[in-house]
Amino acid sequence: MMNYEQFKETVKENFMNYMPDKFKDMEPLFSQVEKVNSTLNAIGVKGDDTSAFPTIYVNDMYKDYQNGADLETILTAACDVIARAYDEASSINVKDILTNARDNIFFMLINTEQNQSLLSSMPHRPFHDLSIIYKIMVKFDKNGLQAIPITKGLATELKMTEEQLFECAKNNTRRLFPPTVKTINDAMRKVFLSMGMTEDFINKVLDGMPPEPNMWIISNASCINGASSILYENELHELAEKMGSDLYILPSSIHEVVVISAEMGNPEDLAQMVAKINVSEVPLEDRLSNQVYHYDRNLRILTIATDTPNTW
Repeated sequence: MMNYEQFKETVKENFMNYMPDKFKDMEPLFSQVEKVNSTLNAIGVKGDDTSAFPTIYVNDMYKDYQNGADLETILTAACDVIARAYDEASSINVKDILTNARDNIFFMLINTEQNQSLLSSMPHRPFHDLSIIYKIMVKFDKNGLQAIPITKGLATELKMTEEQLFECAKNNTRRLFPPTVKTINDAMRKVFLSMGMTEDFINKVLDGMPPEPNMWIISNASCINGASSILYENELHELAEKMGSDLYILPSSIHEVVVISAEMGNPEDLAQMVAKINVSEVPLEDRLSNQVYHYDRNLRILTIATDTPNTW
């Protein structure tokens, strides 16, 4: 089996052999792309008359290779993705996207320490050990979310300050990705439904489980970048009032957080559990923090309750 560097060189040498004929005059280009919590190697094909071009991540292709896929299958699939992306790009009007950007800017939370390089190129706002960053939603359908990260250069083009981005995103994110507060059982029901299980079977499973009135999931209706819902303090306050206590917030991923009564445990012990699960269960690109946060229902303030080292 090839190691990653060998695989990357093999992909580079053979990529164009699998592209459709209409792309044969284009040039394959490798680049490094800053993503949340990591820097990835991307490959794409660029023509003389194209300033922007779709890419695919070699890191993901290598994972398929490690899982047993053969090189020909991997390259064929990757080139098909690139070809389809070019076809879809022809229907995207960048000018319209930028013109309507103020209605489609949303925010998300990422870990500050793990994303110093990424944050250096983006307008952002500190939030404890996290940072708020901004994106423009391009398309959101059954195939997922397409969004453009707002860099400092793009913010300048939009003629928007960080303060303006935040105010836009605060309103838009609630509208585009409405916050949700659910019990663990309700969250499990949604997962089971997505797996194709019948309501009767789900009811039998959940009826046999004890209710967890002191354990909740905060996310959004799409379960994408849902941890940012903790930026809406009113949801935290309503939940704290319902539970009759302060809250501990455990960041299970960038997509959701687990909330429990502050009477249920010690924050240091909870943080150790969060750190362990992050390393063993949560994909690197989805990790948010190893910390535990405390919400005071009387003061209506969210603070960081621990100082756990990042062990990513």
